[in-house]
Amino acid sequence: MIDRDGYRFVIPGLLIALMLFWAAGLYAVGWLSLLGGVVAVLTGGVVWFFRDPRRTPPVDDRIVVSPGDGRIDTIEAVDHPFVGPGARRISLFLSIFDVHVNRLPMSGLIERIDYRPGSFGNAMDPGSSARNEQSEIWISGDHGERLAFRQVAGLIARRIVTRLAAGDHGRRGDRCGLIRFGSRCDLIIPGDAEITVRIGETVRGGESALARMAAVPAPEIAPESDHA
Repeated sequence: MIDRDGYRFVIPGLLIALMLFWAAGLYAVGWLSLLGGVVAVLTGGVVWFFRDPRRTPPVDDRIVVSPGDGRIDTIEAVDHPFVGPGARRISLFLSIFDVHVNRLPMSGLIERIDYRPGSFGNAMDPGSSARNEQSEIWISGDHGERLAFRQVAGLIARRIVTRLAAGDHGRRGDRCGLIRFGSRCDLIIPGDAEITVRIGETVRGGESALARMAAVPAPEIAPESDHA
């Protein structure tokens, strides 16, 4: 299975390869056959890049799963206007060989999607999260939690696809977009959440646990006054 965004690249590639093989057989031109083979191999690489494997989230609904495949390279304290002061950012780099379909890290209501234009620096640099083009999604969880995650473009990644809109309700692990050809994902969680990964760890989108949310205390209900 491949992401639907990949068909616009795969179908033309297959057609071009078939036409080259057909022309090579018709006119007995060897270099056309060789060129068709090159196009077929490149198209196969595109199929591999847009692959979309099934993923199964953990049972515990307080587990926050990774929004993408990649390697954790940053865990740091940040202040965030939605998540709050003392939040923490977990950032992962997606190489060109990783699955690039993004998934929702937590079930909840999509409060806001903030697209920010920017540069296309090397996504291997953790600082690219502040400079590069990105889409940031704010989520209010089903149990009152708050988090945000970012899709960050890179040197080769020039296209961010976000298949969400403010007001949508999504489930943890649902597909929600992709970033083409090498990129970065950031997850911003509250400071009281328990981080369950380490720097250098490889994770899988929609499946690997990055953190576990603390229980949100129930609102206090004032006792009813007597009017005897």
